[in-house]
Amino acid sequence: MLRSIKFSILIKRLTLIFCIVLYAFKSFPQQRPKIGLVLSGGGAKGLAHIGVLKAIDSAGLKIDYITGTSMGAIMGGLYAAGYTGNEIEIIAKSTSWDRLLTNQPDLRSIVYEEKSEFDRYAIELPLVKGKVKIRTGVLEAQELWLTFAKLFLPVNDVRDFSKLKIPFKCIATDVATGKMVVIDKGNIINAVRASMAIPSVFTTVEYNGMNLIDGGVVRNFPVQNVKEMGADYVIGVNVGQGLQSKDKLNSALDVLYQVGSYREAEDFLKQVKECNLFIEPDIEGYGAGSFNDADSIMQRGEMAAVKYFPVLKQFADSLNRLYPPVKTKRDTIPLNYKVKIDRIVVNGLKVTSSSFVIGKMDLKPGRYYNGEQIADAVRRVFGTRNYQSITYEFERYDGDKTQMTLYAKESPQTAVKMALHYNSFSDIAAIVNITSRNFPVKNSRSLLTLNIGKDPKIRAEYFKYLGESRNWGFNFSLKNINYDLPLYVDFEQTSLYRYSFGTIDARLQYAINRSVGVGLGASYEITRLKPKFTSISESSGWNYNWNTYFFYDMNSLDRKQFPTSGISLFTGLGLIFGQNPSIDFFDSNGDPITNLDSLGITFNPYLRGEFKLSYFRSLNKRSTLIWHAQAGVNFDQQQSFLNQFVVGGATDFLRNQVPFIGLREANVTTSSIATGLVGYRYECYRNIFLTGKFNAGYYNFNGTFLDDLTQGDWISGYGIGLGVKTAFGPLELTIMRCDQKGGVSAYVDLGFHF
Repeated sequence: MLRSIKFSILIKRLTLIFCIVLYAFKSFPQQRPKIGLVLSGGGAKGLAHIGVLKAIDSAGLKIDYITGTSMGAIMGGLYAAGYTGNEIEIIAKSTSWDRLLTNQPDLRSIVYEEKSEFDRYAIELPLVKGKVKIRTGVLEAQELWLTFAKLFLPVNDVRDFSKLKIPFKCIATDVATGKMVVIDKGNIINAVRASMAIPSVFTTVEYNGMNLIDGGVVRNFPVQNVKEMGADYVIGVNVGQGLQSKDKLNSALDVLYQVGSYREAEDFLKQVKECNLFIEPDIEGYGAGSFNDADSIMQRGEMAAVKYFPVLKQFADSLNRLYPPVKTKRDTIPLNYKVKIDRIVVNGLKVTSSSFVIGKMDLKPGRYYNGEQIADAVRRVFGTRNYQSITYEFERYDGDKTQMTLYAKESPQTAVKMALHYNSFSDIAAIVNITSRNFPVKNSRSLLTLNIGKDPKIRAEYFKYLGESRNWGFNFSLKNINYDLPLYVDFEQTSLYRYSFGTIDARLQYAINRSVGVGLGASYEITRLKPKFTSISESSGWNYNWNTYFFYDMNSLDRKQFPTSGISLFTGLGLIFGQNPSIDFFDSNGDPITNLDSLGITFNPYLRGEFKLSYFRSLNKRSTLIWHAQAGVNFDQQQSFLNQFVVGGATDFLRNQVPFIGLREANVTTSSIATGLVGYRYECYRNIFLTGKFNAGYYNFNGTFLDDLTQGDWISGYGIGLGVKTAFGPLELTIMRCDQKGGVSAYVDLGFHF
């Protein structure tokens, strides 16, 4: 009640001040006073600016000049370009801030041929001239730049910010001298990106020979600058946190802002005194990094706007009474703005080629494209992982033609990557990868991956881009894996084999788009079984065979760890032929079996089909529905012990594995299996998940080419899991049960497998 009375008194006093100020303006023959708007920096708290912008629009108050710093530069730049407060709110609510404020692109932005290797490793160290180059930890923030480029596309040809719909300036800092830099010309995307380049978080931005960082280091609240532009009356909105007590420094971003505020704190007090109307939304409890609370922060801005709307409305109405009315409804940004691209030039390339970049972009000269289409084309190039950043700008040539100039910063061509994987079945292993691009020829990728642990594994792969648009590719690989494989009868273990599998594979593939690929391939496969112990008949030896196959592969998931949306689909059909066994068979007494017909074993050619589908649908910010289906059939196969499907386990890291909640790895081995799963995942806290799953399966239904579908066996199981998103990959503990097996078992998995 007391606060309400005090605020009412404040409103009356401000109204009186407005009347006095306006009377003073009217007492002299002069033009309508110019109104300046100042928006401070403050990280995520800068989203509160939106409420004030909406109030200004609703009040019909014409803003003549805008200055901003950091997040205030972003909001101010958008408003100056022509976006309304409501439009900026829509943009903010539809933005994935976690995605923007990272240099790690969304999985959906990665090209098809890179998806399997993307984001699998905890550590990636670039090699430059044979030496490991430790990254500085700063972010290029490619997705952030592309978002700015899309939003500012309608003003891409404005190089003088005084020519925007509202004249605009933003503040940055020269990292070499520590001096303030006022940016009012150039590329507006680079301008706002420079103003928000928080030291040690984002990379510096080059501007007129200087390397610039966040303007909040020297002036977070640029009131003086808007007055220098010609503002007679200044409305200042401050969301900067100033110097905070130690209990309010809750994130690394808060600490960095605190360090940056030491120098700026005294200047801030001077700037506040220059304001005619000072608005400070109540955002207590939120920090510079509170982007997950974006909606709540915007609501706080709305609350401040409601309080100050009467003042803004009174001011606007008074100006309209005392001076000739002015147009307050601004010309806004045109919807679906398009630019015609007549030619593309690429700068900054040393290893990759312009033809590779332009081919991957697949933009046709002479056609019109909107901001999202252009951003998507750049993502196709960035998604190849050959580049640290790609920016662009447009310029005129030959009168009315438009050139798109790209500035590419290439990634180091070789990187060493490392990860850990632990599983209840396989124990712990270190995974080491060396990836080299454009070696030994351009437009290619070579990699070597080692699994170092109880079960050694190795994979070498070479991939070469083909075709004008670089959608075709040739892949050649060598792989060898080893692990202990138990065999069960009625869920009781009877044997333990040492299983080894090696393959030489070559395939031709075509990427339909970033999410979908199809291909044809052939591989020569070597399988070895060596018994470690067995209580029944056993086999020991080698088998050699050929496999020719076709596959269709799709991955539109939003992320590797705990995806919330998208589809993962794989289907393949292969012909196994040319089998050349060298296998000895023994009965339970250890005596050799020479008549294989008595065992029903033949080594004839057979078809093999596989299908795997995972579908994730987000219900809200915390809840995700999960559907999964998987099937595999070896048609008319008479030697299932060599190429059988291994059913069980919560993840699929064994060859031919079909995960099944409730069973351990290889509790069931079969030549035919079909399973279905439904699950629900809930994010209890940030990066901590609870997941419930139920699955059912039908197996052993394959006789001679599916001639006896009714004679199979059913299994069902369910479980609940606790998962944590970590730097090493997902950590999951699952408690599960199978109805047919009985009992309860626990399953632990950390990281991504080999």
